[in-house]
Amino acid sequence: MESLPMIGWFAFTYLSLLLYVVVLVSIVRHRNDKHLNSSFFVISLSLGVSEVLSTIFIHFFQIWPKFGFLLDAFYLKLVKGYFALMCDQWNWALINVQSYTIFLATVNRTTSIVFPSVYVKIFNRKNTIAMCLSIWIITALIFSPIAFLTVSRYVDNRGNPDGNITQAMCSMESKTVQFVYVFFISFVQLVVSVVGLVLYGSVITVILAQKFRAQRNRRILVPVEVRLSMTIFFQVVLYAANCIVVYLGYFIYPDKHHIFIEISYITGDVTAMSTPYFLLFFSSRLRRALVEGLARQPKPSVVRTPAIRFSQSRSSHFVSATVKLTEA
Repeated sequence: MESLPMIGWFAFTYLSLLLYVVVLVSIVRHRNDKHLNSSFFVISLSLGVSEVLSTIFIHFFQIWPKFGFLLDAFYLKLVKGYFALMCDQWNWALINVQSYTIFLATVNRTTSIVFPSVYVKIFNRKNTIAMCLSIWIITALIFSPIAFLTVSRYVDNRGNPDGNITQAMCSMESKTVQFVYVFFISFVQLVVSVVGLVLYGSVITVILAQKFRAQRNRRILVPVEVRLSMTIFFQVVLYAANCIVVYLGYFIYPDKHHIFIEISYITGDVTAMSTPYFLLFFSSRLRRALVEGLARQPKPSVVRTPAIRFSQSRSSHFVSATVKLTEA
């Protein structure tokens, strides 16, 4: 990979990562806002945490050593034991959280459009938080056994004549464990992609039908739920594209595995780091919250000065003084 495209890829990813963190902070700070405290933004917050952490871990544990960053000084020398196992275990777990959360967001958007009465009952704030926490807990239970089943280490791949540009990679000792978990993750991604596209087919059908009825009845649709639904729709499309790349590399063309892995790093970053742009584009309230947070001025310091007032009682000849603090 040429240096210029790689610099552009890294610049997009890291700048988008900073923007994503700012967007997530804005959602948390305005969690009591009547628009930003909906179930959609609760799910978006959980998805954002998984995508931010996944991007950081993949770049730190896989992409940086792949291109030789700090190879001899850090990765081949210090990253050992469980630290090396995190290269696969934690990345897989975070990708799994991303998959489940995208599926949850798809169901959320589908019910909001197709079954609005069901949506109100199921996706209240309490239930949505419980669903998101369940995803993280279930994922931890699924991927925790890896630490007891195998170990990983970084392999120096420099000088490899097969044309693979990877300079170093983390290698799991048990190939059986690796295959089982890779197959599981790929299967989950495939199911989420197919089901997500099918559900959005029903969403688009209902939106078109509502638009037709509104035109006949001369009514204007409130497009808030539609706009938010488009956020997840584009996310599902990008997610499905990334899933196809990974599936081709692992199961269809295993002899060209490293080529598809190179592509999957880029498609994975585009999938994860496009979310803040979709959120800001389709949510005007989130844009205002972000601008308000960035433009907020520090509160001026308050100086209190004493003010003395003299008074004399009618039944007494003594003069009394009252001290009152006033803000300047």
